[in-house]
Amino acid sequence: MDSVPSRTRPGSVLAVRSAVAVIVAALIVSTASAEGQQKSAVPLVTIHTGGNKMFFWPDQPIDYQIVVSDAEGRDTLAGTIDPHRVAVAFDHVDELPKTFAPPVVNGDLLARLGPGKELVARSNCPICHTVEGGTRRIPTFKAIAERFKGADTAADYLATKIISGGSGSWITDGTALMPPHPEFTPAEGRALALYILALGNPEARKNWLPIRGTVTPTSDATEAAKTQERYVLWASYTDQSVKGTEKKTGIAVVAWRPALLSVTERTGTDGVEPVSLPKLGLALVGVQPRGFIQFTGIDLTDVRQLVFVVSDLASVWAGGRIELRIDDILSEPLGQTAFMPRSNKPSLVDVPISIPATPGRHDLFVYLRGLRGEKKGTIALTSIKFLR
Repeated sequence: MDSVPSRTRPGSVLAVRSAVAVIVAALIVSTASAEGQQKSAVPLVTIHTGGNKMFFWPDQPIDYQIVVSDAEGRDTLAGTIDPHRVAVAFDHVDELPKTFAPPVVNGDLLARLGPGKELVARSNCPICHTVEGGTRRIPTFKAIAERFKGADTAADYLATKIISGGSGSWITDGTALMPPHPEFTPAEGRALALYILALGNPEARKNWLPIRGTVTPTSDATEAAKTQERYVLWASYTDQSVKGTEKKTGIAVVAWRPALLSVTERTGTDGVEPVSLPKLGLALVGVQPRGFIQFTGIDLTDVRQLVFVVSDLASVWAGGRIELRIDDILSEPLGQTAFMPRSNKPSLVDVPISIPATPGRHDLFVYLRGLRGEKKGTIALTSIKFLR
């Protein structure tokens, strides 16, 4: 028997079409919602650094690179985000606030500053002009910016002046002549002019850094009282939002501390007791054969020697052995040394222990052990210095 084609009732067709319409509408709403969430996402800012990521040493440079990506798929590595729009700074602070947040910086201002600043750096302009300050009769860039503030044609005028040269604008007695700079193209002349004019804004005169370079700490914190000071490298980027959407700012912060730990920063102890040394402050003393002090998450990258600052008061502390173990309290010592106090006055001495190259973060276990098995009177430890 031949089959007979089935017929779909009109009501069923309408029901199917209605269901399809609902699904399509839901997909459209879902897609629009996802796109909206993506466009409203905060830009991702990351800071990559070389070397030790915890400690700084004076006059030892730190290499860094800032990488930024936004919700629209642009990023600095591909060159689709203008690197001049990223604010980068290296600051020294006596104490880092618990909620340190980099400021939101005007990306348009930075975009004006960057190209011109780079041109000035490789030109002979700094021979005569400074950004601000100074006692020379030749105007500073800040003074030029103040004079032409608000002038609509200032950038074109200054660009022409930079390329063509001239005299009489500031010093009218003919004793100063600004030489021409034909090596600059009109576009470069305008970039220089925009940079100079931007310096009328105090924010523009901060020493903004490039997204890739080197920073160098200079402070030498050798006292336990200075353990709160920090060098902070921070970066912020505000996206170029689509019309009608709120701009979002992404930030990143990396901080380095002095290469010094006080015993007050311990995260654990066993078999030790705190004592207050006359004129020397707090120390920890081993009172058990295997007494130890623990410090958590210490970066030993580039560290080749630990210096233990201990009491040298022989009348109280009989001496003993310092052992350094990492990651496991039962591991083999990474380094060790014996110490015998020799002074009859309250004083501190440095006891060094050299270690092999040990990159990365580790838990440190510092054992203060008595000699020949004595349970008490070992070593009074106040702090630890980390040397390259």
